[in-house]
Amino acid sequence: MSDYLKDVEIDPDNLDMEWINQAPLRMRYGESLAKANSLRDIAKRSIDVVKAALGNEARGKLAKVTEAAVIAYILVHETYLNACDDYEQKKYEAELLQAAVIAIDTRKTSLENLVRLGLGGYFAMPSVPKDFPRAEIEKEVTSDREKTQRSKRKKKER
Repeated sequence: MSDYLKDVEIDPDNLDMEWINQAPLRMRYGESLAKANSLRDIAKRSIDVVKAALGNEARGKLAKVTEAAVIAYILVHETYLNACDDYEQKKYEAELLQAAVIAIDTRKTSLENLVRLGLGGYFAMPSVPKDFPRAEIEKEVTSDREKTQRSKRKKKER
């Protein structure tokens, strides 16, 4: 599970490499999901085969053969229970990979939005003209702080 979480992380300072890795990452998870779905389907068919074999076995062993007796024989047999456990495990793995593929697709959308923010100047540092006097900047910052403090005091007084 930790690999899934690591793979969906984005380094906003390295967007070019994140984009380069996005398509192969999606392909890798897509392929893993396809394999997991295939294994889940095989496990599901295996349950059907086990049920049929145990049904035949039950019909040969039971003195009074009724459909309810055959079903009961199958449901408590260890082979059937193991096949069901295997199917549940394969199903869990496939669902987990499906969630990972969705997360990788969401990662792509996040990358697109981070690029848009970058192009819009969101990550840019504030810039000040070189010839702008430092004293003016400090005076403006101090003035802004004082305004903020005054408004906080007024709110407290209310």
